[in-house]
Amino acid sequence: MLLLRDSREQLKKSIGLQVSLVLGFFQPQLCTLFWQWNYQTNNLSARIFDIFVWPGFNAFMKVAFIGTHGVGKTTLCFELAAALKRLDLSVDLVKEVARGCPLPINRETTRDAQNWILHTQVAREIELAEGFEVIVCDRAVLDNYAYMVHAEGRRPEIEPFIRHWLQSYDLLVKVPVIAAPSFDGTRDTSVEFQLGIDQLIDQLLVEFELDCLELPGGSREGWVHKVLESLDLPGEPPQLDLFS
Repeated sequence: MLLLRDSREQLKKSIGLQVSLVLGFFQPQLCTLFWQWNYQTNNLSARIFDIFVWPGFNAFMKVAFIGTHGVGKTTLCFELAAALKRLDLSVDLVKEVARGCPLPINRETTRDAQNWILHTQVAREIELAEGFEVIVCDRAVLDNYAYMVHAEGRRPEIEPFIRHWLQSYDLLVKVPVIAAPSFDGTRDTSVEFQLGIDQLIDQLLVEFELDCLELPGGSREGWVHKVLESLDLPGEPPQLDLFS
């Protein structure tokens, strides 16, 4: 398993290897001298990395739970964030932006409303990507576009951007419908509307040729563990050997 913080150490080793290969190409003896100097100066390649490479290197992972409303995406976001924090990773959430939209949403949504939601989603993701190792998103741009399509039809002029931005997610997790939506002050409770959005999301996943982790229906048990497995992360932090 390779944690995100390990990518820094891997790059340091890579820099040392590349420098030695370049030196060895011109003069084999220089390659040996470099590794001796690297050791004597307390890892010169690490210092090169810290000064010139790391300030511009942002190793982070972006995970998004996608699916129609009322399926438990928000709960999963918080559960996954808690699991990642237990692994000593810095995490923050992109919460569902539709709830803060000043324009009509649900079945009454408009093109302007969905434009606001789409661009606000992207802005929040950009904002958090600078400060955390992992960001967990309650929806992705795919969901937002599905609601837009349901209300207004396809928007060919923005689909290239949608396709482009979807490549920025390291993992999309599709949450299945296991129950009818319950009213929470904002959510639409129409089962027909809920299933219609779910089908649109499935259709767009196929059309855009997107890979995603589809969680099994029937029970929520083990969902977070499946996400961690897909990220190649352990379900629990490693136990420290206090006696070694």
